[in-house]
Amino acid sequence: MATFNFLSTRQVATLLGIKPASLSLAVWARRLPEPQRIGRSFAWGEEDVARAARAFGVKFIRPAAGGPLAGVAAAPPAETPPAIGGV
Repeated sequence: MATFNFLSTRQVATLLGIKPASLSLAVWARRLPEPQRIGRSFAWGEEDVARAARAFGVKFIRPAAGGPLAGVAAAPPAETPPAIGGV
């Protein structure tokens, strides 16, 4: 099993395409479980990143053969219903 290096909040936010403050606020508001702490900072593991990706609607691609992360891809946009009385 490959080892996973912990990532900072800033690194996770960059991977997910969101602001670091949005990620921190989600933890403080208890929308996400608090990741491990190192001092005053969060240390995000692979499962923490996957949970955050699901919470923010981003598709998380797990590593295939051992690197910290294979990458993330934006979730497909939701289909919008047709306008009322429109075509």
